[in-house]
Amino acid sequence: MHHKGEITVLGPASRLRVLDCDGDELSHGTLARQPNGPPPRVRPYSGTSGERCDWWWYTPYQPRSQNEMQDDIITVQPKGEYL
Repeated sequence: MHHKGEITVLGPASRLRVLDCDGDELSHGTLARQPNGPPPRVRPYSGTSGERCDWWWYTPYQPRSQNEMQDDIITVQPKGEYL
């Protein structure tokens, strides 16, 4: 419902607030309810088909060397009144 824009979730987890599409706050009673039937019947997960992954599109992370990082360091000289 959140991704459809029907509700808005605000705040940290310890003080969560949920608003409906009109901006009215929903109470705890309106948020939680027991299921009214059995879970849906779905096929069991069959697992992977065994195919190998193609990594042609993926560039692994390469940390920068100390020399490359040193080039990014900017030294700022303070003005005389700050000395």
